Amino acid sequence: MTLDATNAFSIARMGRGGSTTTDVASRGDRTLWLDNVACVNGGEFLAALHTLSQQLRANLRMPIHGVEAHYALYPPGARYVRHKDRMQDSGARMISWVTYLNADWQPADGGLLRLYSDDGGHTDIAPTMGTSVCFLSDIEHEVLASHQTRLSIAGWMRRLD
Repeated sequence: MTLDATNAFSIARMGRGGSTTTDVASRGDRTLWLDNVACVNGGEFLAALHTLSQQLRANLRMPIHGVEAHYALYPPGARYVRHKDRMQDSGARMISWVTYLNADWQPADGGLLRLYSDDGGHTDIAPTMGTSVCFLSDIEHEVLASHQTRLSIAGWMRRLD
């Protein structure tokens, strides 16, 4: 919250390369990448995520070669429409991962992560403090509208692009 108060966060973008856009109606969060110098503990967290990725690489034989992560802050009313984290023109993102930083989150606060299954169903996960979720990056998901400020760290384990 201190970093957000100093305007360190940026409006989140969708897409990659020259085709990125901002559309706060579709994606209303603000982000700060953990490799930014403003993130004092970002390097430690990225190192821990890297260790986890190497364990997945060794134990599940996944070709993971890197990690990326950012803080995400959803102000009240913000959401992120149904999407996949794997870009249409790149299969680099393999594993998506999120950890929630919201103390005292209540059901009425909204902001659920909704993961869609191939059979048309879905699973909702509340963004409560300390909950972590890991899923394949080509699974469709969305963040439902939040009624309180919603905080998380989202990351991706990547293979070579």
